[in-house]
Amino acid sequence: MHGKCFRQHPGSENDHEDIQDQIYNPGDIKGKSIGQDMEQQIPVILVIEVEGAGNIKRMYPGSTTIFVMPPDMKELERRLRYRGTEAEEVIQKRLRRAETEIARSADYDEHVVNDVVDTCAEEIYSIIQKRIAEPDAE
Repeated sequence: MHGKCFRQHPGSENDHEDIQDQIYNPGDIKGKSIGQDMEQQIPVILVIEVEGAGNIKRMYPGSTTIFVMPPDMKELERRLRYRGTEAEEVIQKRLRRAETEIARSADYDEHVVNDVVDTCAEEIYSIIQKRIAEPDAE
């Protein structure tokens, strides 16, 4: 599974472990079990693909999943082209993948539209804060 893991360390608001785009076993990141962290109510945030999110949800039914989506496909295409970093075939592949992932977004608990970055980040932060405040809520 590809993704990033952010694990907030106990007693610290800002310290976190950031595993950049590595392949990992969702049950064990750098020898530390996600399940153990969850039992200790240590927030664990995984930035992963749709398949990985489904696996995590099955393994940890109390987890909260957040799907971050573009305002619409035209805007996503505009953003990809504006970057100017990818070939046409890569852009087309990413657009097809986005359509597939958006179709599967109904499996997620929460949805946030990435229209304005700051607003999107605030919404995600709010969802996380709510979940931390109500650890038994699903």
